[in-house]
Amino acid sequence: MVRELLKVENLKTYFFTEEGVVKAVDGVTFDIKRGEIFCLVGETGCGKSVTALSIMRLVRPPGKIVDGKIIFEGKDLLKLNEEEMREIRGKRIAMIFQNPLTSLNPVFTIGFQVGEPLEVHEKLSSNKIRKIVINLLRRVRIPDPEIRVNAYPHQLSGGMRQRSMIAMMISCKPSLLIADEPTTALDVTIQAQILKLIIELKDELGSAILLITHDFGVVAEVGDRVGVMYLGNLVELGNVEDLFREPMHPYTRGLLNALPLKLKRKSMLETIPGSLSSPINPPPGCKFHPRCKYAMPVCSKLPPPQVYVGNDRWVACHLYN
Repeated sequence: MVRELLKVENLKTYFFTEEGVVKAVDGVTFDIKRGEIFCLVGETGCGKSVTALSIMRLVRPPGKIVDGKIIFEGKDLLKLNEEEMREIRGKRIAMIFQNPLTSLNPVFTIGFQVGEPLEVHEKLSSNKIRKIVINLLRRVRIPDPEIRVNAYPHQLSGGMRQRSMIAMMISCKPSLLIADEPTTALDVTIQAQILKLIIELKDELGSAILLITHDFGVVAEVGDRVGVMYLGNLVELGNVEDLFREPMHPYTRGLLNALPLKLKRKSMLETIPGSLSSPINPPPGCKFHPRCKYAMPVCSKLPPPQVYVGNDRWVACHLYN
C-alpha cells in the first residue's frame, strides 16, 4: 500500500488584487504520509494557511489556484467539481481553524454545528446524531456534554470552543486532519491539553495531521516531519529531529537561533536582519537573499532549486547546489 496520503506538487495560489498579484503560494511541493504529523512553519504571511485552504479548495476570489496538483488518496483534488469536493470536505479531510469564535456560527448551538457533518455525509436521524454528538463532546473532554450540546459558542470558554471544533473535525473519522494554529488564542495550559488531545485522537483514528504553526516548540513536541516556508516557498523540508540538530537553510537557522533556548544570563537573542519583503514585489532570485548573511551573487539572479541532501531532506538554497 502506498504510504503517501497526500502529495502536493508545484502548488501555486495567487491573489489578483488592484495593487498587483500576490503569490501567496508559489510552487510548493511536499507529501504527507499516513499516520504522521507534518508541520508547516514560518512567519505570519508566508503562505501556510493559504496552502491549507488550497488543499480544502476553499480559496475565494480574488484568490485562485493557478497551477499544481493536490493528490489525495489517489485523486487530484483540483480536477474534482464542487459537488465531489463537498463529499471529501469534512468526511475525508477535516480542518480546524485558528479562531473557533469566528469559525463557529453564533446563531446555532454547538450540538447542531458538531452534528452537521454527520447529517450531510452520513444521513443519520436527528436523535442518532444528538447521541453521537454528546459522545463526541465527552470524547474531547467537554464537561457536562448533555448540557453543553445546547450551548451557543459565546457561552463556552476558548478551550471548550476549540474542543468543539475538534469534535466537529473528527465526527466523520477523516483520513487527514488539518489544524491551522489550533492553540494560538489559548493560554499555555490549555494549549498543552489541546495538543495532547489532537495527538490522542490521531492515534485512535489512524489519521494523518497537517499542523500549521509558527511555534517551533510545538513542532519539536509533536511533529514527525516539518516544512519551513518563506514568502510562499518551501525552503527546507525534513525530519524534525534532523532539522533541529542541523538546520541547513539560512532562514531555518535564523528562526532556531531566535528561540530563547539555553541562553546565558547576559546573552541576547539573535535576530534575522531586515524585514519581510512585499509579496507583491518580492526580490528576484532567492526571496530570502536580502536578509541572508550567506548570500552570493547568484542568489539575487536565480531562484534556488530544491536540492535533495539525503535522509528524506530537501533544501532550496544555492549553498547546496
